[in-house]
Amino acid sequence: MLGIKTRRTPIDGDIARDIRDAVARVATGQLNERERASVKRSKEALNRYEIHWEQ
Repeated sequence: MLGIKTRRTPIDGDIARDIRDAVARVATGQLNERERASVKRSKEALNRYEIHWEQ
């Protein structure tokens, strides 16, 4: 639907274009400042908790 790996006509609009651009940046490792900050916050949140699975 976003036209990344499909032969279909991609959906259009600002949000679809923003998502396609973000996916391309992630794939190439060229994150912008906002995305790098988001990654940093996510890593910090994951380090706050310790999870133990029990069966």
